[in-house]
Amino acid sequence: MKVMNGLVILAALGLASPACSKATAVATDATAQTDIPIVDVTVDPAANEPPYDPKMVRLSKDVAPIRGFVVKQGQLHGHSVFSHDACDGSPRVDGETGARNEQCFWDFRDGICQTGLDVLFLTDHNAGLFCDYEYPEELLYEPGQGDQLITRDGAPVANNLKCKDGHTLLLAPGFDNHNLVLGLEKHLRATSAERQDLYGQKTDVAFDEFRQKGNALVAVAYVSDWARADVAAHRWDGYEVYNPATDMKAHMGDVLAAYADFSSDPDHSPAPELAILAIFREGTENMQYWSDTVLRQKVFNFIGPNAHRNSLPMMMADGERGDSYRRLFHWFGNFFLIPADKADAPDDRTYKEALAAGRIWNAFLFFGYPVGFDFAAKLAGQTYEMGAELTSEQGVTLHVGVPRVYGKLAEQPVITAKLLRAVQDGWETVASDTKDFDFAVQKPGVYRVDVRIVPNHLRPFLGATPEKYLIEHSWVYSGSIYLGMPYSQPKP
Repeated sequence: MKVMNGLVILAALGLASPACSKATAVATDATAQTDIPIVDVTVDPAANEPPYDPKMVRLSKDVAPIRGFVVKQGQLHGHSVFSHDACDGSPRVDGETGARNEQCFWDFRDGICQTGLDVLFLTDHNAGLFCDYEYPEELLYEPGQGDQLITRDGAPVANNLKCKDGHTLLLAPGFDNHNLVLGLEKHLRATSAERQDLYGQKTDVAFDEFRQKGNALVAVAYVSDWARADVAAHRWDGYEVYNPATDMKAHMGDVLAAYADFSSDPDHSPAPELAILAIFREGTENMQYWSDTVLRQKVFNFIGPNAHRNSLPMMMADGERGDSYRRLFHWFGNFFLIPADKADAPDDRTYKEALAAGRIWNAFLFFGYPVGFDFAAKLAGQTYEMGAELTSEQGVTLHVGVPRVYGKLAEQPVITAKLLRAVQDGWETVASDTKDFDFAVQKPGVYRVDVRIVPNHLRPFLGATPEKYLIEHSWVYSGSIYLGMPYSQPKP
C-alpha cells in the first residue's frame, strides 16, 4: 500500500406472499427461519441517538437483532507489526529481527478498540515476519491487559483482546499474499522457509491445505490487480469488493490533486475524517470480476481496509495521522449475522461459519452507519438470509429493507436501494426504491442489493465547496442470494 513516497491513503429484509401458489425450490446450504415476521429495525432518529458526526462510533450492542440473528461488526484485512511494510516500513525497531515497534503495536490495539469492532481477521504479509514468528505472539496477545486466548488441542488459535474501556475484540490470525487466508488456526509448516514456500503459493492445492489443515477461508483480494483469467481460475470462499489501495492506484491523479488541496487550501477540503471522499470511486473492474465470480461459485463479499499505518505520517487538522489505524478501520464496515444463541461469546469459528454461509454485508462508513438495512428471501413460509442457495427462483420473494443514517441529521440524504442481478460483465438493476420493498423473482440468478446515497447530511463537514461531493455514491453492499444456480443443486 506504500505508493508515491507513502502518500497513498489521502494523498495519494412480513414479506409478500410467494408469487406462485406452489413452491418448487429447495434450499441447500442455507440457514432458514420459520415464518417469523420481518422485524422492523428502524428506530426514531430523534430518540437515543447523538447528533451526527463523522467520527461517531455505533457499537453492535446498539443494533437491533433481526430474526434469529445478532449483528456484529468486523474487519477483514489489516496489517500489524508482523507485516514488513507496516508502521512506516519499520515494524521492528532494529530490522526484521529486532524488537517490535511499540508505538505502532499500541496504536494498532488502540485504533481497533476505538472503532468498536467485535472481530478482526488479521492478514499480515506472508513474506517475512508472519512466517518468522509464532502464535500467540502474532495474535497481539498481552495477558497483562486482560487478553484471553482461545485454544484448541492445547494450542492458541485466536485472541479475545481486552480494550481499555472493557470491550472485548476477537483477533483471528491469517496472512496476505494478494489473496487473503482468513482465520488460519495454526502455522502449517515448522520453519520460516517452509512457511514462506507454502504461503506464497497461489494454487488450489495450497488453498485446500489452508482450508483443510488450518480451518481457514481463502479470499481473493486486490482484485483489479489480478488478471481476469486468474481470478476465474481458482475456487474462492470470499471476494474483496473494495480495497483503498487499488482504488487510489487507479485514480492517482485524483489522489495527487486531493493532496494538493488538503495542503494548500484546507478550508475548501472535507474534514480529515472524510478525506477519502476526495478519491473514492467504485471500481468497474471489481464489479465485473465480482459478477463473473458469483456466476461461477458462491462467495461472501467484504470491504478490506488494508490498513498498514504506513502511508501518510503527517498530522491532519484533527491532530491525528491521515492513515491512522483508527481512521482506516472506521472508514469501512463489515456486518456479520451471528446466531443469537452464540452471540454472547462468539469464537473465531462462529465468525468463519457466518462468512462461509454468506451472512455478511458491507458499508462505506464514512457516509454513516446504516440503520434498518435488510436483505432476505422468503419461500413457502420460511425466510432465508443472505448467502442462501435455493435450487429455483420459483415462488421466491426478495425483501429489501432500505436503511437510514444513524444519528440526528441537520439535512437528510437521498437514499435509494437497487436490487441487482449478476450478468456477464456486471450487474443489472431489476428493482429500486427509496423505501422498503418486496420483489417477486421471475428469473434464476444471483441477487444482491446496492444502497446508494447522496450524502447531503455531510454538507457541514465538506468545506467551502461541498457540491462536488454531494453526488450519488454506493453506501451499502448486501451479501448475495443464489437462486437456481447450477452449483446450488443438491449433490448426489
